[in-house]
Amino acid sequence: MRKNSILKFLADRGVIISRQRAWIIGAICRSPVIPDVEQFWINLRRSKQVSWATTHSTFRVLNEMGIVEKFRHDRRNSGYKLNKMFYDQRDKR
Repeated sequence: MRKNSILKFLADRGVIISRQRAWIIGAICRSPVIPDVEQFWINLRRSKQVSWATTHSTFRVLNEMGIVEKFRHDRRNSGYKLNKMFYDQRDKR
């Protein structure tokens, strides 16, 4: 449910949803805390053909829209976590 809610939220705001972007969002919903975007991308590439640029731009858009929140887990690296507003929707069902 989270994935569909996010896709609708983005589409309602005029964001184009490519197949690759939908795959990335689906993967984020399955793992709502992403401490390392590069490792996330490497793992996703094992099953889907997704570019680094698409992955990076999707996280940027999701962050700007408030769907994911950026956090710093050490001095050099940042990660992302799914906003509770989207995370809780699935758990309430």
